[in-house]
Amino acid sequence: MRLSESTIKKSENLALMRFFASIFVILGHSYAISGSPLKYDFVYRGTGEIISLGGICVSLFFICSGYLITRSMGRVDKFLPYIKARLKRLVPPLAFVVVLTVIAGIFLTTVSVKEYFTSSKTYVYLLNAVMLTNQYLPGVFENNVFGPSVNGALWTLPVELACYVACYIFYKTKLLNPKRFYFTAPIVVLALVFEGYIPSVFGDMVRPCAFFYVGMLYYVYREKIVLNVKLLPVVILALVGAFFVKPLIIPALIVLWPYALFTIWFALPQCPKLLGKTGDISYGIYLWGFFVQQTLVFLWGGSMPQIINFCLSAVISIVLGTVTFLITEKPLQKKK
Repeated sequence: MRLSESTIKKSENLALMRFFASIFVILGHSYAISGSPLKYDFVYRGTGEIISLGGICVSLFFICSGYLITRSMGRVDKFLPYIKARLKRLVPPLAFVVVLTVIAGIFLTTVSVKEYFTSSKTYVYLLNAVMLTNQYLPGVFENNVFGPSVNGALWTLPVELACYVACYIFYKTKLLNPKRFYFTAPIVVLALVFEGYIPSVFGDMVRPCAFFYVGMLYYVYREKIVLNVKLLPVVILALVGAFFVKPLIIPALIVLWPYALFTIWFALPQCPKLLGKTGDISYGIYLWGFFVQQTLVFLWGGSMPQIINFCLSAVISIVLGTVTFLITEKPLQKKK
């Protein structure tokens, strides 16, 4: 089946995988945040520090985002309405979480309330609501084993917004045309090859942007891409096998991982809609996870067992993610 032949407009499988990816991000973070003797997650250790469990989950988010955003470009005309629609999706839940985090910081800080609210750090942290990332609140989590980072997961959001802008530029310059799109591939390949030589502030953006690009590619060449369910076990086995050969890990993630995902999303039978609904709260879970984990470690005394941190954080983040969705996202969906 060609990808273009899929009649699935909303993939319940994709939504369910987004939910699990948000939970696995929490699992990936739990090792370092809790102060586990293992320090890093099993994927990061197993691949010789090439890719982490969280990195694989983030790649899923960017791949599906690249595909869905590119698919929506046919309805785009001017930039401002386009970016406004994207910001309506990202900013309200983010602002909600950031503001509540600052309020929660009053009870978590080691400084006085007066010092907390007179410190510039408190107000600089609020800039996270508009994706200007800053990780610190005065006196918060300073004695945690991981350090005082309040919500380290927020770094991906400015990168995602930059990808949205890039996608619009591709659209307006006709680079989404299949006859032109492949001319941009060497740039992405070179960025991945020389990733280690790029300054960290930009180097960290390379892989997420590359995965977003792959998502775009799948939509642009949807008429040529054949999804074969019978090949899925072979692709998955090859992907797992590549993880034991360092030079093959990133190429496999760029080539095999997206193919497996799109086959699951659009070629396999869909899971029940009730399970697909869990994808609605995945963004909220992602926004809350890191902060919840750091808070639990703080309440535990600075470090805690990794498995307890993961289990408690996952449950709490699901609850908070659901509340965030109901308050900030669902009303906008109804309005739309």
